Amino acid sequence: MVSKFIVGIEPFLSQAAAQWSDAEPGISFSKHEIKLDREYKFNLDFLASYSPSEVTGFVAWGNDFLNFQRWELVGELKKRGFRMPSLIHPSVVCATEALIGENSWIMPQAAIFPDVKIGLNCVIGFATNIGTGVFLSNNVWIGSYSTIGNKCVVNSHVTIGDFVRVNDGITIGRYAIRELPTHIKSDVSDRSFSLSQGSLFGNIFDYGI
Repeated sequence: MVSKFIVGIEPFLSQAAAQWSDAEPGISFSKHEIKLDREYKFNLDFLASYSPSEVTGFVAWGNDFLNFQRWELVGELKKRGFRMPSLIHPSVVCATEALIGENSWIMPQAAIFPDVKIGLNCVIGFATNIGTGVFLSNNVWIGSYSTIGNKCVVNSHVTIGDFVRVNDGITIGRYAIRELPTHIKSDVSDRSFSLSQGSLFGNIFDYGI
Protein backbone atom coordinates (compact mmCIF):
# COMPACT_ATOMS: atom_id res chain seq x y z
CA MET A 1 0.00 0.00 0.00
CA VAL A 2 1.30 3.46 -0.91
CA SER A 3 2.28 5.50 2.15
CA LYS A 4 3.60 8.59 0.36
CA PHE A 5 3.09 10.41 -2.91
CA ILE A 6 5.60 12.70 -4.54
CA VAL A 7 4.29 15.36 -6.88
CA GLY A 8 6.28 17.72 -9.08
CA ILE A 9 8.21 18.13 -12.30
CA GLU A 10 11.37 16.59 -13.69
CA PRO A 11 14.22 16.36 -12.94
CA PHE A 12 13.26 17.19 -9.35
CA LEU A 13 10.62 14.47 -9.18
CA SER A 14 13.07 11.66 -9.94
CA GLN A 15 15.73 13.15 -7.67
CA ALA A 16 13.31 13.32 -4.76
CA ALA A 17 12.10 9.76 -5.37
CA ALA A 18 15.66 8.44 -5.30
CA GLN A 19 16.49 10.34 -2.13
CA TRP A 20 13.32 9.23 -0.35
CA SER A 21 14.31 5.64 -1.18
CA ASP A 22 17.68 6.29 0.45
CA ALA A 23 16.13 8.00 3.48
CA GLU A 24 13.41 5.39 4.04
CA PRO A 25 14.42 2.08 2.43
CA GLY A 26 11.41 0.00 1.57
CA ILE A 27 9.04 2.96 1.50
CA SER A 28 6.05 2.51 -0.79
CA PHE A 29 5.41 5.68 -2.78
CA SER A 30 3.92 6.89 -6.03
CA LYS A 31 5.14 9.66 -8.34
CA HIS A 32 2.92 12.18 -10.09
CA GLU A 33 4.34 14.58 -12.65
CA ILE A 34 2.13 17.61 -13.14
CA LYS A 35 2.41 20.87 -15.00
CA LEU A 36 0.65 24.20 -14.95
CA ASP A 37 -2.14 24.56 -17.48
CA ARG A 38 -2.77 27.64 -19.60
CA GLU A 39 -4.50 29.30 -16.67
CA TYR A 40 -1.52 28.56 -14.42
CA LYS A 41 -3.44 26.04 -12.38
CA PHE A 42 -2.36 22.59 -11.23
CA ASN A 43 -4.32 19.47 -12.17
CA LEU A 44 -4.60 17.68 -8.83
CA ASP A 45 -7.31 15.17 -9.72
CA PHE A 46 -5.03 12.33 -8.62
CA LEU A 47 -5.42 13.43 -5.00
CA ALA A 48 -8.95 12.01 -4.94
CA SER A 49 -7.45 8.53 -4.58
CA TYR A 50 -5.53 9.40 -1.40
CA SER A 51 -6.64 9.97 2.17
CA PRO A 52 -4.73 12.51 4.31
CA SER A 53 -5.04 10.11 7.24
CA GLU A 54 -3.26 7.33 5.35
CA VAL A 55 -0.57 8.93 3.18
CA THR A 56 1.86 11.85 3.32
CA GLY A 57 2.95 14.04 0.44
CA PHE A 58 6.06 15.75 -0.85
CA VAL A 59 6.42 18.50 -3.45
CA ALA A 60 9.46 18.33 -5.73
CA TRP A 61 9.54 21.52 -7.75
CA GLY A 62 12.12 24.06 -8.88
CA ASN A 63 12.72 27.65 -7.88
CA ASP A 64 10.71 29.29 -10.65
CA PHE A 65 9.16 32.67 -9.87
CA LEU A 66 10.95 33.11 -6.54
CA ASN A 67 9.73 29.71 -5.34
CA PHE A 68 6.10 30.80 -5.56
CA GLN A 69 5.05 27.91 -7.81
CA ARG A 70 6.38 25.35 -5.34
CA TRP A 71 4.78 27.28 -2.47
CA GLU A 72 1.39 27.36 -4.21
CA LEU A 73 1.46 23.61 -4.73
CA VAL A 74 2.41 23.03 -1.09
CA GLY A 75 -0.53 25.24 -0.12
CA GLU A 76 -2.92 23.17 -2.23
CA LEU A 77 -1.86 19.99 -0.43
CA LYS A 78 -2.04 21.60 3.00
CA LYS A 79 -5.57 22.85 2.29
CA ARG A 80 -6.54 19.24 1.69
CA GLY A 81 -5.05 18.17 5.00
CA PHE A 82 -1.95 16.30 3.82
CA ARG A 83 1.14 16.23 6.02
CA MET A 84 4.43 16.81 4.20
CA PRO A 85 7.43 15.56 6.18
CA SER A 86 10.77 17.01 5.13
CA LEU A 87 13.25 14.99 3.10
CA ILE A 88 16.65 14.80 4.80
CA HIS A 89 19.07 12.53 3.00
CA PRO A 90 20.87 10.05 5.30
CA SER A 91 24.27 11.44 4.27
CA VAL A 92 23.34 14.86 5.70
CA VAL A 93 25.12 15.88 8.89
CA CYS A 94 22.35 17.55 10.88
CA ALA A 95 22.54 18.82 14.46
CA THR A 96 19.86 17.22 16.61
CA GLU A 97 18.58 20.59 17.83
CA ALA A 98 18.05 22.02 14.35
CA LEU A 99 14.41 22.84 13.57
CA ILE A 100 13.20 22.07 10.06
CA GLY A 101 9.77 22.93 8.66
CA GLU A 102 7.50 20.82 6.47
CA ASN A 103 8.30 19.98 2.85
CA SER A 104 11.88 21.14 3.18
CA TRP A 105 14.46 19.19 1.19
CA ILE A 106 18.05 18.78 2.39
CA MET A 107 20.11 17.09 -0.28
CA PRO A 108 23.04 14.65 0.07
CA GLN A 109 26.21 15.64 1.93
CA ALA A 110 24.81 18.92 3.22
CA ALA A 111 25.64 19.99 6.78
CA ILE A 112 23.23 21.67 9.18
CA PHE A 113 24.98 23.05 12.28
CA PRO A 114 23.50 23.66 15.77
CA ASP A 115 20.74 26.16 16.54
CA VAL A 116 19.60 26.37 12.92
CA LYS A 117 15.96 27.13 12.13
CA ILE A 118 14.71 26.26 8.66
CA GLY A 119 11.19 27.29 7.66
CA LEU A 120 8.57 25.64 5.49
CA ASN A 121 9.34 24.52 1.97
CA CYS A 122 13.07 25.26 1.84
CA VAL A 123 15.63 23.52 -0.37
CA ILE A 124 19.27 23.05 0.67
CA GLY A 125 21.44 21.81 -2.18
CA PHE A 126 24.08 19.13 -2.45
CA ALA A 127 27.10 19.58 -0.12
CA THR A 128 25.91 22.97 1.15
CA ASN A 129 26.76 24.09 4.70
CA ILE A 130 24.33 25.99 6.94
CA GLY A 131 26.26 27.55 9.82
CA THR A 132 25.47 27.75 13.52
CA GLY A 133 22.52 29.92 14.49
CA VAL A 134 21.29 30.53 10.94
CA PHE A 135 17.63 31.40 10.40
CA LEU A 136 16.08 30.52 7.04
CA SER A 137 12.56 31.81 6.55
CA ASN A 138 9.93 30.06 4.39
CA ASN A 139 10.42 29.22 0.71
CA VAL A 140 14.18 29.66 0.58
CA TRP A 141 16.21 27.95 -2.14
CA ILE A 142 19.95 27.43 -1.65
CA GLY A 143 21.92 25.69 -4.36
CA SER A 144 24.79 23.22 -4.18
CA TYR A 145 28.29 23.71 -2.77
CA SER A 146 27.30 26.94 -1.02
CA THR A 147 28.02 28.12 2.51
CA ILE A 148 25.77 30.23 4.74
CA GLY A 149 27.87 31.67 7.56
CA ASN A 150 27.06 31.59 11.25
CA LYS A 151 24.09 33.64 12.52
CA CYS A 152 22.91 34.71 9.08
CA VAL A 153 19.27 35.59 8.43
CA VAL A 154 17.83 34.60 5.06
CA ASN A 155 14.34 35.99 4.54
CA SER A 156 11.43 34.51 2.61
CA HIS A 157 11.48 33.66 -1.10
CA VAL A 158 15.24 34.14 -1.38
CA THR A 159 17.17 32.23 -4.03
CA ILE A 160 20.87 31.56 -3.62
CA GLY A 161 22.63 29.67 -6.38
CA ASP A 162 25.52 27.23 -6.50
CA PHE A 163 28.99 28.06 -5.15
CA VAL A 164 27.85 31.08 -3.13
CA ARG A 165 29.62 31.96 0.10
CA VAL A 166 27.88 34.17 2.66
CA ASN A 167 29.90 35.71 5.49
CA ASP A 168 28.87 35.36 9.14
CA GLY A 169 26.09 37.62 10.40
CA ILE A 170 24.70 38.63 6.99
CA THR A 171 21.01 39.42 6.44
CA ILE A 172 19.54 38.68 3.01
CA GLY A 173 16.32 40.52 2.24
CA ARG A 174 13.05 39.09 0.98
CA TYR A 175 12.79 38.09 -2.69
CA ALA A 176 16.52 38.59 -3.25
CA ILE A 177 18.26 36.46 -5.87
CA ARG A 178 21.98 35.69 -5.96
CA GLU A 179 22.13 33.09 -8.71
CA LEU A 180 25.75 33.60 -9.79
CA PRO A 181 28.70 32.15 -7.82
CA THR A 182 29.78 34.95 -5.50
CA HIS A 183 31.08 35.89 -2.05
CA ILE A 184 28.51 37.92 -0.11
CA LYS A 185 30.28 40.18 2.38
CA SER A 186 27.51 42.64 3.29
CA ASP A 187 23.76 42.65 3.79
CA VAL A 188 21.58 42.16 0.71
CA SER A 189 18.53 44.37 0.24
CA ASP A 190 15.00 43.19 -0.54
CA ARG A 191 14.18 42.44 -4.20
CA SER A 192 17.75 42.78 -5.43
CA PHE A 193 19.01 40.25 -7.92
CA SER A 194 21.99 38.88 -9.85
CA LEU A 195 20.97 36.39 -12.54
CA SER A 196 22.91 34.09 -14.81
CA GLN A 197 22.53 34.34 -18.57
CA GLY A 198 19.45 32.47 -19.75
CA SER A 199 17.89 32.34 -16.29
CA LEU A 200 14.40 30.82 -16.10
CA PHE A 201 13.21 33.16 -13.35
CA GLY A 202 10.05 35.07 -14.01
CA ASN A 203 9.85 38.80 -13.50
CA ILE A 204 10.03 39.48 -9.77
CA PHE A 205 7.01 41.73 -10.10
CA ASP A 206 4.78 39.02 -11.59
CA TYR A 207 3.36 38.36 -8.15
CA GLY A 208 2.88 41.98 -7.20
CA ILE A 209 5.93 42.21 -4.99
